[in-house]
Amino acid sequence: MSLPVPDTSQHPVWSVYDELRTARLNVLCLQNVLSSLRTSDRASEILIAVTTTTSIGSFWFLQNKAGEYIWKTVGCVAVVVSIVKPILKYGHRIQANEKLLAGYTLLHHELNCLCIEIRFLQRFDNAIYKDFLKIMDSKADLLKASSETNVSATLRKKCEQQVLQELPTELFYIPPA
Repeated sequence: MSLPVPDTSQHPVWSVYDELRTARLNVLCLQNVLSSLRTSDRASEILIAVTTTTSIGSFWFLQNKAGEYIWKTVGCVAVVVSIVKPILKYGHRIQANEKLLAGYTLLHHELNCLCIEIRFLQRFDNAIYKDFLKIMDSKADLLKASSETNVSATLRKKCEQQVLQELPTELFYIPPA
């Protein structure tokens, strides 16, 4: 006769592990969003800088009909970009997302330390639960700020898969009930 295997999927420690995964997901998404914002900002800066340099227009390969057309088209695009760039507020968005990323990185670190403590002590008691609640209090400010960041469904799905690879269920210690 064998003893019934207890269902550990409902253990309260999963709150910690779910939050750890969520924090890691936010870190990955924000890193990707920041990378995209920086690339767009840099590309617009380069485009504007190149087109405002009049000597480029005198390059030999731009001295024919096709070259003139390309140069005028690029110039028009640069004018539009220079008008739209302040509206897009890349600098402000980059700074806000960097601050948010720092917050989620710290949250991830604190939750990871708590997970290590749970594994080391092999328990999830009231003291650890209180530490968890303190960490969750710090998350409230991050939630307010993160509502301004848009993440595409494709990027979110990609990051979710990465989180599940980095933090599989088997990695987590479930203390006895």
